[in-house]
Amino acid sequence: MEYVKNNVKLIDLAEPGRKIEYAGRVCYKSQDKISDDSYERFIKGIVNRGHTSVLEHERKMFAIPVGVFCENYAYEEMFEFEHYFNITVNTSGTPSHFFVSGNIRAWYNLLNGEKSIMYQEETKVLKNFLHKDYPYLFEVDEDEDVREENILYGADAEKICDNLSAHKAYTFEIVGSRSFTHQIVRHRTLSFSQESQRYCNYTAGKFGSSIKVIGSEVPDGAGHLLNQLEELYFDLIEKGAKPEEARQILPNCTASTIVVTGTLEDWKKFLHLRVDEHAQKEIRRIAETIMNYLHLTKKDINL
Repeated sequence: MEYVKNNVKLIDLAEPGRKIEYAGRVCYKSQDKISDDSYERFIKGIVNRGHTSVLEHERKMFAIPVGVFCENYAYEEMFEFEHYFNITVNTSGTPSHFFVSGNIRAWYNLLNGEKSIMYQEETKVLKNFLHKDYPYLFEVDEDEDVREENILYGADAEKICDNLSAHKAYTFEIVGSRSFTHQIVRHRTLSFSQESQRYCNYTAGKFGSSIKVIGSEVPDGAGHLLNQLEELYFDLIEKGAKPEEARQILPNCTASTIVVTGTLEDWKKFLHLRVDEHAQKEIRRIAETIMNYLHLTKKDINL
């Protein structure tokens, strides 16, 4: 049995696809397989198996001049699934822009879904931009001339947006107890990829052949019982049980790594509830660390 501490790390991988791969590999603890060109193969494989949730860890924004796609400020009508997207408007400047951002899963579902969701020309234009960063997810006819209509994309769109907190995403890798991860996943506007006890076999050498627990969350006097549970887990695996079966005896203080992504506004909502003195100690400690990473104060989160 190994006692470890809580840990919070900002994941700042700018190249498209890298953060998606990293988050996905945390689930299987296979980060050692990351190479210079592994992300495309990994993402294609996981999407082909239908596991598109990992695409939520990267986000892209468009700045679209008012009147290009729709009139009378009816921007939401463009999106069948508008609750997966954030939409704001800059009324200053010429021309005025509306800004729409969504994670890559939302864009993938929207633009690769039923043809009736968006007009064909709009789909072509937006896909053409996303293809530049994710050619393995967004297929286009490269011989077709697609007008870009003075639309700005990605970093270019961010430069002129006056409400970036609604669009820009931040990703954290967090080590906490299973009790903590059960709590944070209740914040459903955030996105999650978590170490999978179903696939992770803790008898393997890459896990140090031990069960890790968050030391601060172990009740006094429980050490002997935890050692017994670890021995039972190892015995079950040795007798042929699968990790998904043996995991049933692991306690809530077992350490787990989870990758969490959200916009600044999403994180503020999380922090408002979890920095509060009434929050459980472990999640409050983690929330305070995230608040410091984001250079926020209690006033910023309405506390």
